[in-house]
Amino acid sequence: MISFQLLKQLRRVESEPSTNEAEHNLGDITLSSKEQEILAGVSKGLTNKVIATDLSMSQRTIEYHLTKIFSKLGVSSRTEALFKAKEFGLLSPQIVE
Repeated sequence: MISFQLLKQLRRVESEPSTNEAEHNLGDITLSSKEQEILAGVSKGLTNKVIATDLSMSQRTIEYHLTKIFSKLGVSSRTEALFKAKEFGLLSPQIVE
């Protein structure tokens, strides 16, 4: 299993320079309370359908929010989103355990 830190270093080496400043300056990124609630569900291992039911939303709305979260954080998976959000303190304290 590859550690997240090693994976990040490998990505930096393999990827071409990016012109997207948001990927380099995560200090300017914030997550809405709804996005934090969705990531809390993700951190518990819940499916999009269960998260949608818990938050009284449609499954498609959850997918839309996750896409926005992935874009903000420059990631492509739920696991990466959790790691990066925790690493940069973007989750509320009760979610980070």
